[in-house]
Amino acid sequence: MAWPKKKILEEILPVRIIREVEKWPVLYMRSCAEAPRDNTHFRKKVWNEVAKALIEGWDSYSPTEKECTIMDLKKKWRNLKDTFKRQVSVEKRRRQGQVVKKRKYVYFKHMSFLLPHLEPADAAADDGERPRRAPRASPRAAPPAPPPAPEHVDEDHHFLMSLLPSLRRMSHDDKLSAKMDILKVIKEVRSQAADAPLAVKRELHDAAAPADADSD
Repeated sequence: MAWPKKKILEEILPVRIIREVEKWPVLYMRSCAEAPRDNTHFRKKVWNEVAKALIEGWDSYSPTEKECTIMDLKKKWRNLKDTFKRQVSVEKRRRQGQVVKKRKYVYFKHMSFLLPHLEPADAAADDGERPRRAPRASPRAAPPAPPPAPEHVDEDHHFLMSLLPSLRRMSHDDKLSAKMDILKVIKEVRSQAADAPLAVKRELHDAAAPADADSD
């Protein structure tokens, strides 16, 4: 039974995998506010969502079949990403005026969303040639490294980014309804916050009124 399901995974077009992965920045961004700090479990859940979107009847798979299929799916994505990195290196050499007899990667445009998220080493020669080593500096005592700055976590940004995958899966009409409801809630909260000082003033005035009457 496992063989037909593995065959189904092999028949999935690479461009479909690329499009599904693109929807989840946590799978390719070096630092993603959408994911918690310890994002191993979160990434596992995301890969499950990717597989569910790609494979019909995903819910009928056993836990073992799901785990094996996700491993194969991640391997496919890793191969696609490695080929893209090599193409980035080739394009860099072409811009430098070098003649490179190599056809352009067929999925290069589809995967161009990765360009801002590549490590500097990824943009270096990755097409079979080893990058040149920098000359060694003379041995000197290195100054002590400054203590790491405390990491600032923008909870508002994190919350908004966590809504992004859900919004992207909505229809156009559902998106408009969701946005209007969110704006309505924000307006109500701000209105309540603006009315609060007035309510406090009224309470203070009412509390002071009997005292003024007694003094008369």
